[in-house]
Amino acid sequence: MADQMPTDLIYRPTSQEIPSDVVYSTGLAQQPRTLKQRASDILAAAPGGAIAGALAPELVTGAGLAAAAFPATTLAAPYLLATGAGMRGARLAGAAAGGLMGMGSEALEQGMEALNVPSEYRTPIRMGAEALVPEAGRQIPRALTAAGFRGGMAPTVREGLRDIFTPSPIAGGGESIAKMLRRGAPSTEAAPAERVYGGVASAAEREARSAIGAQRAQTAAREAEREARLRQAGTRLTEQESEAQRVAQGARSSFGQPLREEQFGGAAQQMIAQRLAAGKATREEKAIDDLLTPALQEAQTLQRKNVFPENKPESAKAFAEAMKIAQKIVDDSPTEMQDSVRKNLLGNLKGVTRQLTDAEKRVYALRNNVSLDQVPNTIETPATFEQLINFSRYLNYLSKYGKELSGWEANVANRAQSIAPKLKETLSSYNEKYGQFLNKYQEESLPVNLVLDRKLSQSAVQQSPFLKEFMQSGKATAKKFLDGTKESANILVQAVGDDPASRAELERMVMGVFADRVAKAQSTKQIDDLIRENRGLFEVFPRVGEQVGYLRRTVESAETAGARAKTQKPLIEAKRKERAQMGEEARSADIEKDVEKRVQEVMRLPAGQNKAEAIEKMITGSQSVEDIKRIGAYISATPELRNDFVRALEIALSRVDPGKIREVMDRRVLPAIEGSGLVQPKELQRIKTMTRAMELTADPNTTQEVVGFVTRLLRNIGAAEAGRGTSRPLQTLLGANLNATR
Repeated sequence: MADQMPTDLIYRPTSQEIPSDVVYSTGLAQQPRTLKQRASDILAAAPGGAIAGALAPELVTGAGLAAAAFPATTLAAPYLLATGAGMRGARLAGAAAGGLMGMGSEALEQGMEALNVPSEYRTPIRMGAEALVPEAGRQIPRALTAAGFRGGMAPTVREGLRDIFTPSPIAGGGESIAKMLRRGAPSTEAAPAERVYGGVASAAEREARSAIGAQRAQTAAREAEREARLRQAGTRLTEQESEAQRVAQGARSSFGQPLREEQFGGAAQQMIAQRLAAGKATREEKAIDDLLTPALQEAQTLQRKNVFPENKPESAKAFAEAMKIAQKIVDDSPTEMQDSVRKNLLGNLKGVTRQLTDAEKRVYALRNNVSLDQVPNTIETPATFEQLINFSRYLNYLSKYGKELSGWEANVANRAQSIAPKLKETLSSYNEKYGQFLNKYQEESLPVNLVLDRKLSQSAVQQSPFLKEFMQSGKATAKKFLDGTKESANILVQAVGDDPASRAELERMVMGVFADRVAKAQSTKQIDDLIRENRGLFEVFPRVGEQVGYLRRTVESAETAGARAKTQKPLIEAKRKERAQMGEEARSADIEKDVEKRVQEVMRLPAGQNKAEAIEKMITGSQSVEDIKRIGAYISATPELRNDFVRALEIALSRVDPGKIREVMDRRVLPAIEGSGLVQPKELQRIKTMTRAMELTADPNTTQEVVGFVTRLLRNIGAAEAGRGTSRPLQTLLGANLNATR
């Protein structure tokens, strides 16, 4: 059987693969191959290369899809898909170039065999030549053309060869990738989008009907409850009105015992008189007893030691200045009045002359070392501390009532005021307690002076006419000072006393006056007038104002209850008529309108736009993020609807211009669907890969050159190697005698 097998089916190594002295089992020596045999091998490589070149798009596309399935090779997938897509537009050129590359590769192999190139170097040399030589052939004509050398080749031939060897890989590739993206479906396929629209609209309608139904039920329940309340109000009307009146009467009673205004006037006068008496007693205790009396006692002690205000070092200077002023007043007075002025001014400052007693004479003689006969019978005593205090009071009297005086007093009344400060300084310097007494006396006199119309301060000047008239008025006329102003109320508080006890008593009295006033104010309007007229007083007595405000609210409630009683029956009857006129059919029509309105709020289908277009606009439109998030909850609830959404998404993206696909994906689609659960991660990665490949087909510059180079590299190497690999089997199938010389 072996002897009957054709010898041309037995593989024989070439002369370069075994030593020359080795022979086959047939016993024949190896013969060198002829040129005809080598040419036959070269021609036989053309069909395999052509077939590989023609099938290159499918092979590269398959590699791209495989790369997209693995995370490690995902980045290469768009470029492989773009390359495969580009090859589809140049299949004839790929077949022609593949055939030529197969022949070229075999020719190179035959040449290296003839030159005895070692076998381990042949494959690298061959594959390098397969990759670089055609690319050099593509770039050299470009360089020559750019340099101005076009050569003498006919344009038709030149263009034809260029189309064969360097076809554009991207032309027409975008549509093929778009078709893959939509899984072979037509670009006009609308069924998935229509199903998405219908599913979302149905879900939105169900949700709307449920919400509207619940809302209608609540509305009906509220209406029924309201009607029941209205019916019950008719029976409870008397009770409610009575309760409101009772509360209002309670608010009136909370003011306490009513106090007529003339009673208030008398009570306030009595409180002020009591405060006046208390103030005088306090002044007597704290100023006179505690300070003036000790000061007088100390002065008497000093004066027994012959130390007087005019000779004590601390007070002597001020006393001398007071004497100088008094002497000036005497000198400037009319001649006929000088004696009177001198007596009343200088006489009070110089002291008195008195008769010495026998005991005083003996003391004088011992002190001055003289005999009793030489001792004078009289002695001039300096002005005492008490004498100067009385003179100081007299000067104050002159300064206050000078206009009412006559004679020398009227003449010197104003000028005498200049003596008083120096005299006060003299007394305070002589005894410190006297200065403290003056300050304390003035302090404790403030409440007293406020009532007695003493002009000690600007506030007292402003307030005292009011109080003077108030205290001089009869009890009946004193009521006019409770006039509702803030100023009058503050004056009364200061006069009566601003201590907590006095203020509380005054507030109780004011509350009693308003108890009498509100008893006469039966309506809300009358109480409003009362509030407006006494707004200032309520600032001083806020609790009274709050009580009047509370009374107003209770009276208003009572008035409202009465008014409501007159309107409830008409309201009930009107509501019954309204319910009767609005039948079940009308309510159903309203429900349908509400449902349609709510569904339209979700779907937002413009006039003249079909459902598929609406979904496509939601996916790729300028408001896609908002739109997809709005309908996403309805889609994600149903797996079938989610699958239809993915198909609709793929079809919508396949219709986008490849030059704008990146913007649509990055700014509109991905922000809306990433993390939403609408698209599974694997499906989303596929969409990203396909849209990236579409983008590559639209780039006219760098991307096209890169993808073009990859296309030619894969085609040149793959077709050449495929051509060589199929040359010998093809010769065998065609009956060539390949073993004749091998």
